[in-house]
Amino acid sequence: MTVTTGLLMTLVDALAPPDTAADLGDRAIADDALRALLVAAQVAPSADNAQIWRFITVQQPATRALLAAAVAAPLRDTVAAAPLLIVACGARFVVSRARREQPFAMIDVPIAVTQMLLMATELGLACSWTLDLDADVVRRALAIPDDARVVALLALGHQ
Repeated sequence: MTVTTGLLMTLVDALAPPDTAADLGDRAIADDALRALLVAAQVAPSADNAQIWRFITVQQPATRALLAAAVAAPLRDTVAAAPLLIVACGARFVVSRARREQPFAMIDVPIAVTQMLLMATELGLACSWTLDLDADVVRRALAIPDDARVVALLALGHQ
């Protein structure tokens, strides 16, 4: 089998697997790049177009240090040092036809996160991300209400 070096391989190489530490530098992410990341997430498909995702951006060093305690040891230094963190959450969503909540937060939010990862690659940004985090630590550090599900944390920067 021959491996190609096309667009997909470029993306595979650029998008580090989850829980992979990286040196993201200390140069701030430009406001227009942050907007592009959030717009990319905003246009992601979602169940009933409910767009239940919510994103919290974190740039303050003290808050990044608090959030570093929420992730596995290999990522702690990366999270603490990254110029930009994005915490992805999902709001409760009740499907009116079924009259009950469905686990869309664990489907729709990762799709939106993927859109952000693709945009980060397009912008030449480096990213480490994880779904494996202590949601209670994140919730306390950012005053996230109990009815929102903490799903993922992205650490972004420049290589």
